[in-house]
Amino acid sequence: MEQLMEGNKRFVEDSPAAWSRTDARQQTLGGQKPIAAVIICSDSRVSPEIIFDQPIGSLFVIRNAGAILNNNTKQSILFAVHQLKINVIVVVGHEKCGVVSMVAKKYMPVVTVTQGQVFKALRELEGDEENDSEEIEDKLHFVDRTVKCHAQRSAALIALLFHPDRRPKIVPLYYSLSSGRVTELKPFKGNPSQQQQAKRRWWPF
Repeated sequence: MEQLMEGNKRFVEDSPAAWSRTDARQQTLGGQKPIAAVIICSDSRVSPEIIFDQPIGSLFVIRNAGAILNNNTKQSILFAVHQLKINVIVVVGHEKCGVVSMVAKKYMPVVTVTQGQVFKALRELEGDEENDSEEIEDKLHFVDRTVKCHAQRSAALIALLFHPDRRPKIVPLYYSLSSGRVTELKPFKGNPSQQQQAKRRWWPF
């Protein structure tokens, strides 16, 4: 985590580390040893190697629109931890996420998995399962808040894939397009019953 945050500080200050891309490429010919796995949106403005100022081979990146958890995400996470021995996983949400915005405003009804995960993020995070749909819809229009909730909840769900004694460090983060700064979010707080229900719902495979 320290390397990631130091790299982001360099990015914000526009003072990238001076390394040779050719050297970095050649050094990874024999294999990769990433320092972290990064689950992040496919948004073209959010390139993890750039915002964390890391060279080739440093990050194992898992990307899709909205940073949604699915079977492909799960298998990539397990590969990163069990095969590459990665012990840090970060889930990065970002400012003005187009996918989350469209889901929140019901402009993307065909992406049911995305819509469901984003929708559940606020309800489970706030522990307010009794809210009616109109109240939830109003909250979902606060896109950035929804992005943060989604990142927090996703990090908690990923933790459920691992035994507590062998669990990597899993951290939800938020990236500001405006400032370029990455900040750490508070962990998801849910009771064990909610978490096990979530595990059965989102990790059935």
